[in-house]
Amino acid sequence: MNLPYSPFTCVIKGDIARADTVGLHMLCQGRSVVEFGVGASTMILARCAKSLITYDTSELWISKTQKNIAQLDHKTCEPEFVKFNEKSIPTCPPCEVLWIDGLPSARLAFALQNFDQSSETVILHGALRNRNSFGHRILSEILQEKWEMIKSVELGYLDSHLLVLHKRKKPLIYYNYHQTEAGNHRVPC
Repeated sequence: MNLPYSPFTCVIKGDIARADTVGLHMLCQGRSVVEFGVGASTMILARCAKSLITYDTSELWISKTQKNIAQLDHKTCEPEFVKFNEKSIPTCPPCEVLWIDGLPSARLAFALQNFDQSSETVILHGALRNRNSFGHRILSEILQEKWEMIKSVELGYLDSHLLVLHKRKKPLIYYNYHQTEAGNHRVPC
């Protein structure tokens, strides 16, 4: 019997926790997604995303994942696979969600290169492993470089290993309220 796909009950093939599966599904369902790092997440995204372009540095992982995708039922999109060299980070096309779970040494560069391509959400996987993990360093760098475009940050979305950055539609503009509100019934302290 061929049951409908559910992130709560699907068979997980690969290195991803159930909470990550559910969270990824909820954040990406019906949205255009760009993924860095093929594998288990690609199989989840192929069953919930509106469209999926997935980037990886490993031909072996791309080939394995393509074979697994070919066997899936209930796909909502056919992933487009792109191999690249980690020394030359590509700029991805515009998307609603950017999912980062690839080669650890290339995650920061990929995230910074493509942060502006995502209109809604950037998700980092495995960012909560420990205080000195790559996820914390990536978050720190993104906050320094892109702070004006971040609306909120969720650590451990739905008790998962996902770090979620929700983006603003327009950049946050800092203003000095001492100058802009001067004379607006302000009393010196």
